[in-house]
Amino acid sequence: MSSFGLYNNLGLALHEKGQIGEAIHCYQSAINLDTDRAEAYYNLGNAMKDSGQPDQAIVLYKKAIQLNPNYAEAYNNLGIALKDKGYFDEALIHYKKALQLNPDYTEAYNNLGIALKDKGYFDEALTYFEKALQSNPQLPITYFNLGAIFHETGEFDKAINYYEKAAFLTGIYDRSRLMRKENKRF
Repeated sequence: MSSFGLYNNLGLALHEKGQIGEAIHCYQSAINLDTDRAEAYYNLGNAMKDSGQPDQAIVLYKKAIQLNPNYAEAYNNLGIALKDKGYFDEALIHYKKALQLNPDYTEAYNNLGIALKDKGYFDEALTYFEKALQSNPQLPITYFNLGAIFHETGEFDKAINYYEKAAFLTGIYDRSRLMRKENKRF
């Protein structure tokens, strides 16, 4: 195992455990060992985003993309960071680039849909949420996002349907069990 791999993987484990400061140190060490590895910049960007440093994350995602122009995940996360900073139009470009590179990238479909919904482009957002469902019909967040659109547009029956599907997929909601509990009260 290389020293780069050790630091990068240790950073990933620390980050997953919530020890972001230590993860940042490991990613920086990995980059110091090999400045041409896009994944270390991407991972450091994720840690910076999670530690409340979106401007740093943006710089690091761009560096990862410079090193690997086919890095769909880096385009997606750059889009997230840009959207979080209020740069919706730039975010849309990067989500679309992620999807161009990986047409089955469910998370990018969802993120593109969220950004479009936030801009008020509900019909276009619906299209991308539906594509996310085609890519992965078992992802609760997609159903939640669809529910949110229908909720905002006043289509409450559709909203309830999608919210229930999201809740069911997360395991927090069983309508038949809920209905039995409600019926016992009467």
